[in-house]
Amino acid sequence: MKNNMKIIICILCAVLLLNACKSASSQENAAKDTPAEKVENEHQSNLDVIQPLAYGNVEGLNLQTGSYISIIGRSGSGEFWKVLSSGAQQAIDDINKMLGYTGEDKIKMAYVAPSSKDSVDEQVNILDEELALYPVAVAIAIVDSTACEVQFDLAAENDIPIIAFESGSEYEAIESMISTNNIEAAQTAASKLSDAIEDTGKVLLFVHDSHSTSAKERSESFITNIEEEHPEISVDSIYHLDQLDEIRQQIADERNAAAKTDPAIAEGDTNAPAEPPAAEPEIVQVEDITDEEVFDHILAQHPDAKGCLATDSVSTQTVLTAVKTAKLRSFQIIGFEGGTQQLESLRNGDLAGLIVQNPYGMGYASIVAAARATLGMGNEAVVDCGYIWVTKDNMDTESIQKLLY
Repeated sequence: MKNNMKIIICILCAVLLLNACKSASSQENAAKDTPAEKVENEHQSNLDVIQPLAYGNVEGLNLQTGSYISIIGRSGSGEFWKVLSSGAQQAIDDINKMLGYTGEDKIKMAYVAPSSKDSVDEQVNILDEELALYPVAVAIAIVDSTACEVQFDLAAENDIPIIAFESGSEYEAIESMISTNNIEAAQTAASKLSDAIEDTGKVLLFVHDSHSTSAKERSESFITNIEEEHPEISVDSIYHLDQLDEIRQQIADERNAAAKTDPAIAEGDTNAPAEPPAAEPEIVQVEDITDEEVFDHILAQHPDAKGCLATDSVSTQTVLTAVKTAKLRSFQIIGFEGGTQQLESLRNGDLAGLIVQNPYGMGYASIVAAARATLGMGNEAVVDCGYIWVTKDNMDTESIQKLLY
């Protein structure tokens, strides 16, 4: 009997010990299966608006150690491009953190761009140099939609995928386009400008260049929307920033002709009293005429224009300066891009509104698309990074503030 009791006690102890081990094991596995608390990027709002959402995170991007991704922009300066570069770098940092890569094993990225904004020749040379480094992928904001096709062919021959961002190309082998919906954004700009001028009158269009897809999409969509939706408004003239030399020549000719009798005019001082020239006046050169002087001239040629759309930060700031010089207080300006200077002008009431893109999200999504292409995961043909309409009235709201730069 005593032996039976001992056996029963031993069996009970074994059962209790087994259950205790199972419980400890279950708790350990549960701890492993419970994901760590997500550390949210301070720019998470910029990633949450990207469509598809997969391009706002780096999950599953198991790149090989030491992989190099090249990011080629249209400019090496300006807040838009700096923010875009920081978004791309954050994606690289997130990949390295996810994979545990350190030191020489880290995935690497370089942002390179022409020193002169939108220099086609310089960008083509940069692309040549980057391809010689054999990156696993190249993401590029294409200055001229037809200028890089030879380089793209070379990339294809070497199995280097090409991603386009901000401004693209019709080249068939480009795997994905990461951008703002420029057509929709320009339609919004047309609608808002129409509201600002009470749906009647003449407007001007200042376009950042004549050859990029972003410029073409914004200008064509704006004009189409005005023609179809706002018949009482007419687009009086269209000016491309890379095609202003004819106006510069006209200004120089006028000043040189006037300087024959009044040399002060050659210096742009039309209010100076006329005096007989003591010597032959200095010839005004075309290259000496600034963008601000060109825009002053343009506005003087369109005294009845009630407003304009400027399709990037440079054209927006240049027309702002010209409007202030001419003291055209009722002239309504819709601009593109955010940035400190633009937002200050908006707060001061000098701008009617801004179409603000998402350069941080654009840079991040470009790295994601490049990594997906490298891994053969496939890409969406178009990734929409979103934009917001910003005015003096809404610029301080929390939801808008989160997306500004």
